[in-house]
Formats: sequence, structure tokens, C-alpha cells
Amino acid sequence: MEINNKENIKQNGAYQKTTTIKTTKEDGWNDANYIFGNNSETKKRLFKGNAVSFQYETDDPNITKPFTIITSFILISIGIILSIISVIFKSYFMLFFGIMILITSICFLINSQKYIKKTENEIKNEIKNEIKNETK
Repeated sequence: MEINNKENIKQNGAYQKTTTIKTTKEDGWNDANYIFGNNSETKKRLFKGNAVSFQYETDDPNITKPFTIITSFILISIGIILSIISVIFKSYFMLFFGIMILITSICFLINSQKYIKKTENEIKNEIKNEIKNETK
């Protein structure tokens, strides 16, 4: 099993972490949750064979902010389309799901923007503290 971890801190203070895990048949039986990510299964699953797993993690607001906005607007448009179709076909079941998707996507957008602003402020404060410490 070959594991490559790369961590770096950008100029704006945000971190990026990439992990690549490669397995072959010669490695024997491996924990599938470790290779393919954690999940909530209580059973331990084993995996034998060739696999490549790639994980990317960042707290950079320049990356997370557009991603959350695009995802939210896709979900909002799906909710609107479902609501319009439900009105045309007089389906209250579809209207319920359209409204639920709209509410969920709007809450997701609001909460993620609050978290991103909080992270931005923390990064800015860390940079200011580093500059103050360097000038002393």
C-alpha cells in the first residue's frame, strides 16, 4: 500500500491537504473504510485488489465559496422546477418535495456562507497576528 500525503499552507493562510492511497493485490486484505473513506457502518469491510483513492481537503474561501454557491443554486433550480411541474400536473406530492428541496438548499446556502465568513475572519486574524509578531 502506497500512501502520499501533501499538506501546504497558501499565501492567504488557508491550508490544502491531498491524500492518495494506492493498493495492489500483493498488499493483501486492507480495511475498505480506510482506503475509501470513513462511513458509519458497524461491520468492518475488507478489500483486496487494485484501487486508487484520492481525497482533497481545504478551508480556502476562494474555493469553498463558489462551490457552495453553485451547489445551492443547482438545488434551488431543481426545487423551483419541481414546484412548477407539480402545479402543472396538480401533484401535491411533488410540490411537497419541491418545497422541501428549496428550504433545504436555502438553509444550506445561509449556513455555509456563515461558516465561510467565520473561516475567512480566522485566517485574516492569523495573518495579522503573524505580521505583528514579525514586526516585534
